[in-house]
Amino acid sequence: QISVSKTPSPASLPEPGGEFTFTYVVTNDSVETVTLTSVTDDVIGTITLPSDVTLAPGESSAAMTGTKTYTDAGTYPNVVTAKAVDNEGNEDTATDDASVTVTDELPDISVSKTPSPASLPEPGGLFTFTYVVTNDSVETVTLTSVTDDVIGTITLPSDVTLSPGESSDPMTGTKTYTDAGVYPNTVTAIAYDNEGNEGTATDDASVTVDDVLPKVSITKVADPTVLPEPGGRFDYVIVVTNDSVEAITLSELTDTLPGGAVVYDLAAAGVVLPPGGTYTWKPFQTYTEAGFYTDEAHVIAYDNEENKAEARATATVEVTDELPQISVSKTPSPASLPEPGGEFTFTYVVTNDSVETVTLTSVTDDVIGT
Repeated sequence: QISVSKTPSPASLPEPGGEFTFTYVVTNDSVETVTLTSVTDDVIGTITLPSDVTLAPGESSAAMTGTKTYTDAGTYPNVVTAKAVDNEGNEDTATDDASVTVTDELPDISVSKTPSPASLPEPGGLFTFTYVVTNDSVETVTLTSVTDDVIGTITLPSDVTLSPGESSDPMTGTKTYTDAGVYPNTVTAIAYDNEGNEGTATDDASVTVDDVLPKVSITKVADPTVLPEPGGRFDYVIVVTNDSVEAITLSELTDTLPGGAVVYDLAAAGVVLPPGGTYTWKPFQTYTEAGFYTDEAHVIAYDNEENKAEARATATVEVTDELPQISVSKTPSPASLPEPGGEFTFTYVVTNDSVETVTLTSVTDDVIGT
C-alpha cells in the first residue's frame, strides 16, 4: 500500500502565467518494504525517480519535481500516478491531483493623439491628427477600433496585433477649422485580449484658430477736382476694400462735409464683404463759392468675432476764384443842341458780365462827378 502527494508551487500566477513546479512524494503505507518503480504525471510525463527507490514501512521517498509552463488564463488540473512492488512482486498504484491557475488580467492599452499644426491664424485650415495605440498589457491584444468624436472612424493599420509593450503604426485623421476658437476632440481606442476581454483608452487634444483682427481700407476720388466759379457739382467715388483674411460686415459708411454735416449711406449697413471684396458708393456735393473743400469718408466694419476695423479717406476739390466783369453804357439825350445849347441828360446802365453776383459800389462821370 502506497500513497503519493503532489504539491504545486506557485498555486497561481497572473497572466501571462509562467513556470509551475510540482513536487511529488511517495510514502510506503505497507507493513513491508516496497520498491518504487515509476512516477508519472499525466501532463508532464515520466518523473525522474530518486536514487533510493527502496522504501521501508512508513518511509517516504525523497522529493521529486516536474515543471510545466502555462501562459493563457485558466485552471489547469493534472494527475500523478505512482507505482511500487513488494518482494513478492505485488504491485500497488496511488494517484493524486492538483490544479494551478493562471488568473485573467484585463487588457490595458493607451492611445496618444497629436495634432499638426497645433494652431493656425484665421482663416484656419486643415489640421492633421496622428494616433498611436500602445499595448500596456502583459499579453497580446488585437486592436479593433479607433474613433475620433469629431472626425469619426479612423482607418486602422494593416497590423492590428500588438504584443506586450508594442505600439501600433501611426494612424491619421484630418479636420478643417476656419473660425477663430479652440477646438477639442477626443479619440477612443478599443482592443481585445485572447479571452475576449475589452480594453479601452482615450486621449484628447485641442487645436486653435487664432483670431486675426479685421483690416479695411477706403479710397475717395473726386471728379472733377476743380471748377471755376460759380462752381457746381462734384462727384465722388468711394471704394471700401476688405483687406482681412475673413469676411467682414460694413456697419457704417459716412461722408463728412466741410460744414460738419454727415451723410449716412444707409444702403451700406449690413453689407458683407468676402476677403478682397469691395463696396462702392458714389455720393456728390455742390460747391459754388471760391475755395478748397475737403470731404472725409469714414467706414466701420466688424468681423464675425465682433472685432472692429475702421478706415478714413479724404478728397479735396477747388472752386477757383474768377474776377468780376462789368460793363457800363452811357447815353446822352439829346445828342446835340444849337447854340446857345442847353441841358444834356446822360443815362448810365451798368451790366454784370461775371459768373457770380456783384455789388455796384460807384458810378462816376469825369465831368458831372458822382
